[in-house]
Amino acid sequence: MAAVCLAVVCRETGRPAAAIALCTGMALAVTAFAAPSVYVRVDRGFARFGRGLATGITWLLLAPFFFVCFLGGRLLLRARRLDPLQRSFPAPESSCWGPRPPLLDRERYTRQY
Repeated sequence: MAAVCLAVVCRETGRPAAAIALCTGMALAVTAFAAPSVYVRVDRGFARFGRGLATGITWLLLAPFFFVCFLGGRLLLRARRLDPLQRSFPAPESSCWGPRPPLLDRERYTRQY
């Protein structure tokens, strides 16, 4: 029945991806109403597939983005001898704490927002 639905929708609309999505949705809806225990297994399978896909996309996109952008930016700053955090080892001072500007307005702390 799903194959007939797929063929009819694909022929009428000329969009096979939309036809596949429509027929898959209809099949899942019929399964959910007719056999809930089967639908639970199908839903778990889709959830497992989604988690795997998300993990793969994360590693394929975010890891290279991190290395290209952040590591590249750090190397560029190092090549220009710029250090916005003023890091050096060993530190010339006895403490790495920076001086804090004096508190001028105490009213600022009475109202947080």
